[in-house]
Amino acid sequence: KSFANLVRAMKTEGLKDDPRFQSISSRAENGKIINDIVARWVEDHKFEELKAVLDREDVPFNHVNSTKDIFEDPHCQARQNIIEAEDPVIGRVKLPMVVPKFSKTPGIIKNTGAGLGENNEEIKSMVKNLSLELKIEEDTLVLEDNQALKDLRILDLGMSLAGSFCATLLADFGAEVIKVEEPGKGDILRKIPPFYKDSSLWWAVDGRNKKSVTINLKTTEGQRIFKDLVKISDIVVEGFRPGTMERWGLGYDDLKRV
Repeated sequence: KSFANLVRAMKTEGLKDDPRFQSISSRAENGKIINDIVARWVEDHKFEELKAVLDREDVPFNHVNSTKDIFEDPHCQARQNIIEAEDPVIGRVKLPMVVPKFSKTPGIIKNTGAGLGENNEEIKSMVKNLSLELKIEEDTLVLEDNQALKDLRILDLGMSLAGSFCATLLADFGAEVIKVEEPGKGDILRKIPPFYKDSSLWWAVDGRNKKSVTINLKTTEGQRIFKDLVKISDIVVEGFRPGTMERWGLGYDDLKRV
């Protein structure tokens, strides 16, 4: 959909019928061609013009910010992404704040960092007390006890890399992760090159240690099945644009009631 919206925004809708651009994988293979087309279109417009048309056509985009832009951005300021702190050596400095904003456990910055070697003895004592056994197996470091999260069941609706890889890391530590994918489509990372024997290497990384089920969350039956899974699960990870889950009756309040 995003590609269709983009070519409509550029008024080059004939590209939708070009066999080189029919699927995500074919567009990835011909990425340089598409990038050149978009670059030529972008260079003829000011950012404000691009923003207006891309917003209107519902195309995801973002401005490439300089450091100055980030400091002056109203959204960053409202979220307090940059804070001031006192450093014992260089005085008052500006620092990036903890990014996630949790209501019950808000992140804080206690100091600007320890002095060189300040925590040596503390960390050495921690290492000595570690009960986790390590072993070397075929030149690979293996954690014997990687089941710390074995009692967690996680429903993974994360799209693309960020949300989905969050669940991958939890699976690495023993959580049972069930990847929920749309029938006939699947996660976009399954379709992005490079490929090995028709399988995406992206998916080999992201999909490891996960179970998989296909559910059409746009249907009443699919929503019922998903809620049944929520009843017996602990965590839902999702990466849709804001409002999507709510439109399906699967928003935070809905799932919390389940």
